[in-house]
Amino acid sequence: MLSPSLSFNWAFNRHANVYLRYARASRPGGIALTGETGPRLFDLDELGTIDLGIRYQAAETLSLSGSLFSTTWYQIQSDYLLANGLVSTRNAGKGIISGAEASSEWEPLTGLKLSAGASYVDALLVKAEDGLHLEDSRLPVTPNVTARLTAQYRFALGDWQSVIVAQANYVGSARLSFDQDLDRKMGHYAVASSALRLSRGRTTIGAGIDNIFNVRGDTFAFGNPFSIRTVRQFTPLRPRTLTLSIARRW
Repeated sequence: MLSPSLSFNWAFNRHANVYLRYARASRPGGIALTGETGPRLFDLDELGTIDLGIRYQAAETLSLSGSLFSTTWYQIQSDYLLANGLVSTRNAGKGIISGAEASSEWEPLTGLKLSAGASYVDALLVKAEDGLHLEDSRLPVTPNVTARLTAQYRFALGDWQSVIVAQANYVGSARLSFDQDLDRKMGHYAVASSALRLSRGRTTIGAGIDNIFNVRGDTFAFGNPFSIRTVRQFTPLRPRTLTLSIARRW
C-alpha cells in the first residue's frame, strides 16, 4: 500500500517563500459486526490532499504564514451504534474538506512577543453511501473554526529571569458522529489561561491559572455507548485550576 507525497518550495526573495504539497494515503478495511446478519466487510478509505501556502519573515521581529488546503476523502470509515450498544464501522461515503489557516508572530518590543493563529474548515460529506440519509452533512469531530492568541513578556526582576504568558483559545462547534444515536453537538467554547515563571540559576518558581473564567465547554460528547441513547454524555473542560510549582535542575 503506497502513500505518495510531493512538495515544491520557491523562495522568491530572502524574506518569503511559497510552497505546494500533495500527499495521498489510505487506511485498510476490515470486518465489522452488524448485530443482525453477522459480520460484514467495510472497504478501505483513501484521501488525497493539496496544500498551497506562503511564509514571510521580516528580520527577527515579524513572521507571517498562511495556506489554503483541500482534501478529498473516499469511502470514509465511520463508527455507528448497534442496537446492542456495541460500536461498529461502515463506509459513509465521499467527503471534501477545504479551508484556510493563518498564523503570525510579532515582537514589537524587546522581550514582548505576540502570536496569533486561526483556521476555517468546511468539511462535508458530499456523496453518501446507499441507505445513509443525513440531515447534517458535516464531517464528525471537525470544528469549523479554531483560533488562538498568545502574549509573552520576558523581563529581569532583580537576579531572577521572569516570563509572563497569557493565552486564549477558541474551538468552534462540531458534531460527534454521522449516526443519529451517537451524534451530539460539542465544541463552541473559548478558554483563557495565564502563567508566571521566575528562574535563577537552577531554580524555577511558577504560578499559573488555567480556564480563568471557569468555562464549561464540551470537548468530546461521548462516554458509555450502552447509555448514550438515554442520558447526556460529555467530556467537560478542566475547571478553573491554580497551580504553584517549584523546580530545581540537578
